[in-house]
Amino acid sequence: MTRTIYIAGKVTGTDRVACAHKFATAEHQLQQQGHQTLNPLRLVGSWDTPWPQAMRICIAALATATEAYFLADWQHSRGARLEHQICLAIGIPIHYQNPPQT
Repeated sequence: MTRTIYIAGKVTGTDRVACAHKFATAEHQLQQQGHQTLNPLRLVGSWDTPWPQAMRICIAALATATEAYFLADWQHSRGARLEHQICLAIGIPIHYQNPPQT
């Protein structure tokens, strides 16, 4: 069964080239495993999109995902923390690039 995985991580305030690279790398790895991906950078399409509008696009996409994959820096992002709360609230399974320490 093909899974659709939403990729979450820090975007705002990061270097655009490095940010695009980290999301593209995760996207490629997940696709190589046979999954469909929802990459917020591709979904929003412009670095100039205001944060509230970008989050509306991303949350709508997240709601369609079967799972979510959180990049290592997600806890440093207001938007990714919100996405994490949504996953927990509506039961979207979460995977982490760097699993939390217990």
